[in-house]
Amino acid sequence: EWPPYVMLEKEQTSGIQVEIILTLARQLGFDIEIQVVPWKRALMYVEKGNADAVFTPLRNEEREKFMYFTSEPLIIQKLAIVAKKGSGIKATGIDDLKGRSVGVVRGYVYGPEFDNYQGFKSKDVTNDDKQLIRLFSNDRFPMIASSDEGVTKYLCKQAGVEVEVVY
Repeated sequence: EWPPYVMLEKEQTSGIQVEIILTLARQLGFDIEIQVVPWKRALMYVEKGNADAVFTPLRNEEREKFMYFTSEPLIIQKLAIVAKKGSGIKATGIDDLKGRSVGVVRGYVYGPEFDNYQGFKSKDVTNDDKQLIRLFSNDRFPMIASSDEGVTKYLCKQAGVEVEVVY
C-alpha cells in the first residue's frame, strides 16, 4: 500500500495510481488484475516473470536489468527526509545528517545521493511504509526517508504525528 496512490480496503484496490492504471488498461483493451503485496516481493515477482508490471518504481541501474521504464512518469515523486515537527533537525546538505539514524523501507530506492551515502549512524530497515511510520512515531529513529513526501505526510497525519521536511 502507498496511500493515497495505492490502497487496499476490504480486499479492493483503490487510489489515484490504481485508477490511472485501470483507465489506461481499459482504453488499451487489457483486462488486468492489481495485487497489493510488499514492495520487495512486488519487485521479485516482476524480476522472476510472475507479474508483468509494478508501479511506480524509481529507476536505477539494477532495476533497468529486468524492467522497462516508460519515458513518461506515472507520477512525479518528491523524495525527502522528514523528522517530527520541532525536532530541531535541519540540513542544507546530506552531510549535515552525518551520524544520525534514519528509517527506510526494505527494497526502496531513494536516489543515488541517499542510497550511496555512508555517513548515517544507521539505516533502520522496515518492511513497509506503515511499519516505518509506526516505529518512527514510537521514537525508534529520529528521521525517516520518504520515497514520496505526500505519502509520508498522509501516513503521519493518520498516525497523529506532525512532521517537517529536514532535507
